[in-house]
Amino acid sequence: MTKAIFLANDRNRRDVGRIRWGYVIRTLQQQIQFQKAEILTVSVLVDQENGKDLLSVNLQEAQNESLLDLAKVLGRKVVKAKNNQDEDHIKATQLFDIIPNFILGVLITIFTYLGQCVGISIPALGLRGNEYGQALLTNIGTLGFEEGFAPIAIPFHSMYTVCSGKVIQRVVVMNGEIKIRDIMKTVWTIDHRYGDAAIAGRFVKIFKDYVENPQNFDISRYPDCSSLNSTPKNKNH
Repeated sequence: MTKAIFLANDRNRRDVGRIRWGYVIRTLQQQIQFQKAEILTVSVLVDQENGKDLLSVNLQEAQNESLLDLAKVLGRKVVKAKNNQDEDHIKATQLFDIIPNFILGVLITIFTYLGQCVGISIPALGLRGNEYGQALLTNIGTLGFEEGFAPIAIPFHSMYTVCSGKVIQRVVVMNGEIKIRDIMKTVWTIDHRYGDAAIAGRFVKIFKDYVENPQNFDISRYPDCSSLNSTPKNKNH
């Protein structure tokens, strides 16, 4: 799924970024409030110590990586996160024990906005500018749930969140035959400030098609929306 998100974001790169001051104005000549992403990033949420903490593993520009290589990189990062070896996360959470919650919530909102939307790094707090993904992937299948709704998390300021559920077996009809297939549901939560269903649908379509059939996936079959000057032409979809 991580690979699928990267492919979708890369093909629709002109629409991937963050909102700086609350709303989006896009034209071919100028982008006033929309901060177009220079680097594609996807954040994968990982639980630590059986749910004691939740932190993100961040991957960048992995759309051209093979599934095997991507799995290796992601696996190493996940192990590091689960073993509490993420120095930036440790530095950031050290303050949580000494700052009252009603103040901490305000500080997190302000500092993550400056980091993610404005691109300012705050080393003392372990925050790097544009550190988190424009897309966020989380999994509730490990909890036994088939599907669930994941809200847009304020600290990440992501365009959308994908929540995947438990893999289950269902009876389906394929080419007129009844078969038992493995099914996994995903629920998308999309920030409507970035666009309507027509824009979101391009991301969802690529994601769905790749996850369902990665061996025969051909990215060239989808509209090229990688730049503001791209002219989407699509005969098949």
